[in-house]
Amino acid sequence: MAKKKNKQTRRAEERDKQSPQQISWKTVAAILVSIATFVGLIVNGLDFINYLREGYQQFLKLGLIVLGLIWLIILWLLFKQRNVYGILWLAVTILAGVIVWNGWRPYVQTREEKLIVLIAQFEGPEENFGLRNEIWEKLDEDFRNDADVKIETVNEIITPDSNSGSPRAMEIGERFQADIVIWGWYRPTVNPNITIHIENLSPAQIKTLQVSETYQPQATLAELEAFEIQRQLGSETSTLISFLTGLLRYKSSDYPEAIKRFEQILANTDISTLINPFDLHFALGNSYQWTNMHDSAIQNYDKAIEINPQSAIAYSNRGSAYLFLEEHEHAIQDFEMAIKIDPQLDAAFNNRGLIYFSLGEYERAIQDFDMLIEIAPSSAIGYSNRGVIYLSLGEYERAIQDFDKTIELFEFHDATAFYLRGSSYAHLGEQERAIQDYDKAIELDAQFVFAYDGRGVAYSYLGEYDKAIQNYTRAIEINPQYASAYNNRGMSYSELGLNESAIQDFDKAIQLNPNYDLAFYNRGGFYYQLGRYERAIQDFDKAIQLNPNMANAYNNRGLSYRKLDQNERAIQDYDKAIQLNPNMASAYRNRGLAYQALGKTAEAEADFKKYEELTGQKPPINILP
Repeated sequence: MAKKKNKQTRRAEERDKQSPQQISWKTVAAILVSIATFVGLIVNGLDFINYLREGYQQFLKLGLIVLGLIWLIILWLLFKQRNVYGILWLAVTILAGVIVWNGWRPYVQTREEKLIVLIAQFEGPEENFGLRNEIWEKLDEDFRNDADVKIETVNEIITPDSNSGSPRAMEIGERFQADIVIWGWYRPTVNPNITIHIENLSPAQIKTLQVSETYQPQATLAELEAFEIQRQLGSETSTLISFLTGLLRYKSSDYPEAIKRFEQILANTDISTLINPFDLHFALGNSYQWTNMHDSAIQNYDKAIEINPQSAIAYSNRGSAYLFLEEHEHAIQDFEMAIKIDPQLDAAFNNRGLIYFSLGEYERAIQDFDMLIEIAPSSAIGYSNRGVIYLSLGEYERAIQDFDKTIELFEFHDATAFYLRGSSYAHLGEQERAIQDYDKAIELDAQFVFAYDGRGVAYSYLGEYDKAIQNYTRAIEINPQYASAYNNRGMSYSELGLNESAIQDFDKAIQLNPNYDLAFYNRGGFYYQLGRYERAIQDFDKAIQLNPNMANAYNNRGLSYRKLDQNERAIQDYDKAIQLNPNMASAYRNRGLAYQALGKTAEAEADFKKYEELTGQKPPINILP
């Protein structure tokens, strides 16, 4: 006989047979109302805290911690009771956290990007003279819609006693995450004693201000009663904030906005005495320099130098502006003055060296770069620039040494240094090593047109014309206006016998650069190989017109005249080629053959002898090249 179940067991079985508890819409609505009430309390609380201002961050943190603990306790109780509403509350908690985080983070980031200026109450008869309010109203008017500045106030009077003053101002400023704190005091005397303090809480970013600055303007009681001094100080403070934001814009490379702010200051009649006029004109000159407005830059450097004639960097920067304008004489004068004032100013040696290089005065340029390296041995720029000169002079081994050092010193490898070293190896005939450097340059900069072009030339010298064409094509894809790549690809096409493609590329190179002497020369050589000698002569004519010192063009035009049996004209071209390059062995051989064709045996033998002296080989006789 089965035992009779007790009352508790029956109740448990009945609960187990019941369907899971359903969430009613009434319950959901209640939860949503409570959430809305919670959010409303936070918003209203923030508004209230924002009104009170001081200490809002600490209060907010404490409030969020308390509310978070209450919320977690509610969640714990719901889950402990196995209440299905706990899942809904958890989802709402996560959603609320995401919303708060995404809203709070941009707010914090925005404050970090702004210049926060905090103005405390001034100690003095504000109800009568309103000095602090006038400053605040002027700043609020000028910067209310400014994306870079946030003007805030705090309702505390900071007094200059031993327990307050600057330390108290900085303490409050840190709580508000302010960059600048303005506080002060004044007395209504016949000659009122006005003292305004400016605390710099971001000295790493705002280097033109001391950590603590004091400004003590003098004014008569009449000026104070007429609100003249109030308006003046408001305008002066506004110019100071404009100057600081201009500097921040300059540091962030927003030079047009920096120029706008600096020029606005100069247009103002009341400029803060905390703004160093030299710093203002120097910063404005630099801003114009970076926007390629070099004339305006020079005008401001002039004023900066007038204010401080012993500023080496001002002379150096003005010299750079003259350099961009190609006024080399003025530039050199400024660099020399900068070096006279500061013999360790490496920028002046570097820039003067660049001028000497552009003027073809290579030895003087090398001397300047030598000095630069002596002053700043860990700076790569001196080695790089000197290496370029050695490369231009054909001293390829010395160029490679400098580029080696450049690559060693650069913290982040520079594609240009590898490209230049590769070019040096290429001139030495070490094409494989050149290709390795071009590879590295392209690895560092996949859009480096010159590196593709250089690598193509190296492959051409190795006879790998297909690879050469691939590189030239890639260079053209990156820069369709790059004439050199078309010219060089045309040469590779001609080596592969792809005559139509070669002509098209030479034509394109000349179309892009009608003064491209080498493209005319190469197309003339191609026409010569095709037996179109008159057409070849036309291109050699143009090459010589563009570059009268191109010895090879005279030599090859002479060959074309020889093919047309115009030996006298051919000899004239060979004469010119030899005049330009006395060691051009092929020109002596070719002229000897032309003399031979004219029956001038003695002249021919003299040229053949010279050819043998230069090459160590006997010239081909009676063979028309």
